[in-house]
Amino acid sequence: EEGTTVRQTAGLFRAAFGIELIETVATWKFSAVSISNGYLFAGTTAAADPSQNPYSSSSAFGWACDGQVYLGGTNYPGLGGWVGWQAGDHAIFLLDIEASTLKMYHSRTQTLHTLALPAEKKQWRLHVNLYGQADVVKLAIPTAEEEEAILVASRGFGVVCECDNNCSAGSGTRHAPHREG
Repeated sequence: EEGTTVRQTAGLFRAAFGIELIETVATWKFSAVSISNGYLFAGTTAAADPSQNPYSSSSAFGWACDGQVYLGGTNYPGLGGWVGWQAGDHAIFLLDIEASTLKMYHSRTQTLHTLALPAEKKQWRLHVNLYGQADVVKLAIPTAEEEEAILVASRGFGVVCECDNNCSAGSGTRHAPHREG
């Protein structure tokens, strides 16, 4: 699988941003390869020149470890049932400028999370923030199947889980279809 690997090699709180501004709709796959110090942020920002702690910028929106959810740089712990990143996690992000939303389909929990973005901001960048010296994440273009999962879930056409094979979403939870077995 091709993509871009982002590594933290020195110091604390290293941020990575998309070079190109997103002005319509964009999807990307995020993989948390390793988390060494218990902190990782993935989301978006509208900041033209991000600060040293960009997750706390008034235009930072996204999800971090320990259930942290940032809306406009303010942490709302556990918002929407978010539990936090773990090493090995994968997620598909959908940024829709016209709808003013950032959505994330988290594969481990098989849950769709949605953040409302300020409607007046029309240019966003992908934003990742790493803390520990051995933190590694990978950003890639999602496969057609992965992109379909977030599109189906975001339209509200997910299935109500009735599987009894220890589905991590829990019986009766609405989520995108997944493979049994």
